[in-house]
Amino acid sequence: MEEYCSEARAENELGETYVKNIRAKLQKAKEKYSGYKQKTVATVESLKSISFSLKSYEKNDFGLVWMTPAPRIGIYSQQPQRLRSLYNFMLDVNEKMEKDLSQKDQSFKNFGCHFCLFVSARSQESTTIRQCDVLNETGEGVKTQELVGYIQMDDQQYYRLLPNENYRRLWFDGFKRHDFLVIT
Repeated sequence: MEEYCSEARAENELGETYVKNIRAKLQKAKEKYSGYKQKTVATVESLKSISFSLKSYEKNDFGLVWMTPAPRIGIYSQQPQRLRSLYNFMLDVNEKMEKDLSQKDQSFKNFGCHFCLFVSARSQESTTIRQCDVLNETGEGVKTQELVGYIQMDDQQYYRLLPNENYRRLWFDGFKRHDFLVIT
């Protein structure tokens, strides 16, 4: 956020009033999110897990991983991809997950999420990679992985989908300590 404010000030495009208004809106959003986060922290013990595997949704050179500490399903690819391919994959995954999960639990009927695609600055039609923290294969540690995008989820739904207690404990410990705000 600060780099955008500094850039706006340096270019004298938006002025100090604009920057002040943006900071005030950001602070309100942080306060609002803090309430959501506290609700999850208070109710986590009562959340029931749901049997779920990311592997069954992988295809077309795209794979899925559990990100941390934000409630996000990361998307990786072994090679650069056309943006349209990534977007179509994400739409397909979202539709299939919503269908499969709503059959297990009605609270997933509206599988609320949104997509973030990492777009190449050189070619607005291709993906680019970013280094992100993900839970490792056993859920006992965190590793850095190159991703091309992610699916942002509701934190309580995300917690319920994590594969086992190791994943849930590790993710939740990071989630409690981290103050993040969905800005995509």
